[in-house]
Amino acid sequence: KAIKEIKRELLEIKTNRVKDEELSRAKNFLMGRHAIAMQSYGDQASNMALDELFGLGYESIFNYSSNIMSVTSKDIIDAASRYFIDNKENIAVVSNK
Repeated sequence: KAIKEIKRELLEIKTNRVKDEELSRAKNFLMGRHAIAMQSYGDQASNMALDELFGLGYESIFNYSSNIMSVTSKDIIDAASRYFIDNKENIAVVSNK
């Protein structure tokens, strides 16, 4: 049942536009979380180092908010369609039994 519901949600993301209010809340959440995470110089340096390592450039930390704000509902549909491909999923079952 869980897998069926996850697939239903993924189809929803791929086919229906995210509501403006939901997208706005998500953007505000991400920007707030990022601002809190970048309060210390150590966190900033660590983030810059990782961004440089991943090929984003150390200065990408300063573009985070504008990048988040530029995401549109269409971008979400496009990304979901690109990465959530039907019948191409990997399923991991975790149990402590």
